[in-house]
Amino acid sequence: MSDIGKKRKSNQDNFYYYKFNNEKCFAFVCDGMGGQNAGDVASTIVKDLFSNELVKKLENKQTNEEIREIVFEYYKIANEEIFSKSISNENFKGMGTTCIVIVLNDFNLNIFSVGDSRAYLVSNSNLIQLTVDHSYVQTLVDCGKITKEEARVHPRKNEITNAVGISNKIKVDFKNITVKKDDLILICSDGLTNNCSDYEIKNITNEEKDVSSCVKKLVNSANFNGGCDNITTVLIKI
Repeated sequence: MSDIGKKRKSNQDNFYYYKFNNEKCFAFVCDGMGGQNAGDVASTIVKDLFSNELVKKLENKQTNEEIREIVFEYYKIANEEIFSKSISNENFKGMGTTCIVIVLNDFNLNIFSVGDSRAYLVSNSNLIQLTVDHSYVQTLVDCGKITKEEARVHPRKNEITNAVGISNKIKVDFKNITVKKDDLILICSDGLTNNCSDYEIKNITNEEKDVSSCVKKLVNSANFNGGCDNITTVLIKI
């Protein structure tokens, strides 16, 4: 589900989910950045490329190493396309997008991350953040200058240090973990995490057993808490 929130004039988030079979699925969330419609242009470039071409590359049976190589390659392609557009058109100068991708291959979860959109695992009633934000406030947290709770309300919380398309080179974080039956995988834009604490997300995902209802409840909670940004969530039950 993707929602415009209560403060923005447009929704520059994009998302996609595709189930290949009972053992394999693919999903991503992008949160565009840039003036006027530039953020929407950047996140749409990723959505079109990944939902039309990357998904076809992932259709066959593959090892996790092969999946990793394929997804990395398409991050590079998307980065080049966005960066090229941003330096050739003044209206798109400086545009970029976050992008969190997951590929579930049997019980192996492959996670690819750029920016501050996040992936979480909900397992045995625990909420575990699987990605590290590429953001200014995260560097302060890493240095011990502020707490994670203080980062959520910091005036510079929206400043990200890495995004698809902001440079001619891209760095993508990667993680592979093993999941089990009944685990939940949540990927989301910062419109959710800036408006809902981990405690709230944990309670909602544990209390609401229906996946569709849970997604709606997360979005409604983010809007109830201010809805200061676009809110996008994808929730997958193993």
